[in-house]
Order: sequence, then C-alpha cells, then structure tokens
Amino acid sequence: MKKTLLTAAMLLAVSLNALAQADDIAVYNRGVEAFRAKDYAAARQHWGKLVAQPYAEAYNNLGFLLYYGMGGEADPVRAVALWRAAAEMKHRESQWHLAVAYDEGKGATANEVEAYAWYRCVDASYRRTPAVDGDDAAIRRQTSEGLARVFGRIPEKQREAAERLARVYTDLYLSDEK
Repeated sequence: MKKTLLTAAMLLAVSLNALAQADDIAVYNRGVEAFRAKDYAAARQHWGKLVAQPYAEAYNNLGFLLYYGMGGEADPVRAVALWRAAAEMKHRESQWHLAVAYDEGKGATANEVEAYAWYRCVDASYRRTPAVDGDDAAIRRQTSEGLARVFGRIPEKQREAAERLARVYTDLYLSDEK
C-alpha cells in the first residue's frame, strides 16, 4: 500500500512539473509573439513572469529589452544581472551580451578582463558548436571582433589573469548550444 501511494505521489509530482513547464513555454512563446509584433511592453511582461524560473532564454530576452529600453525604461544594471544568471546557465547569447556590457561599461563597470573572459567562453562554445543561423553567425563574428579589441586594451601584466579567468568561465559555463 505504501509503495502504491509513493508511486502515485511521484507520478502526480512529475505530471504537475510537466504542466508547469508547458505553462512556462506558453508564457515564453507569448513573449516571442509580442516581440515579433513589436509590442515590447507585453514581451517584457511575459518574459518577466519567468524570472522566478531558471529560464535562460527568457532572462536573455528580457535583459535585451531592459538594456536597450525597449517597451519601457532602460535598466541596464538589471539586464546585466539577468544575463549573468543566464550565462551561468550556459546560455551562449547571454554570455555574449554580458561580454558586450563589460566591454561597453554599460550596466556594469567597464572591465576588459571580464569582457575578455566572457568573449573567450562564447568563442569556445562556437568552436564546439557552430552558428545555427544568420543572427548567430553575426554574434560569432562580433565575438571575434570583441576578443581582438578587448585583448588589445588589457595591460600586459593583466593578460595572464584574463586567460585564467577565461579558462574558469569556459570550464564552468561552456555551452554546447546558443
């Protein structure tokens, strides 16, 4: 009897989890639809509902809207926080956005070592899994350009530290996908 109740409870938990994931996907997709319709405020609302979930794509997209002030006031600091969370979930595009933010000094203090380390993590990801579409290919190209630009700005005495941090990020956050 106990075994049957335990099995039933486990099946119920799995079913509820599947329903919650389906709801999250639906909310995410409504955000995509709103974005495509250029209703950025609605896209913010939909993706914002997923911030409590570990939903890297929603974090990335909401971060983009916040960084550039689309659909409301710009909030680059919050955008960077979202990108960092998604980057740590191995989301390649978020890693690239994070590198750009450190490179530009927008939403985060400009930091060539951080920018370089994130660009290198993205670069390693592209070496493992190539770009999948035109947008992804553009990010790949911009990653290479960012690496070269940032490396040239890092003082000689900090280059070893930048390489070490890049290895740490690559070891921890290298993604097989975008």
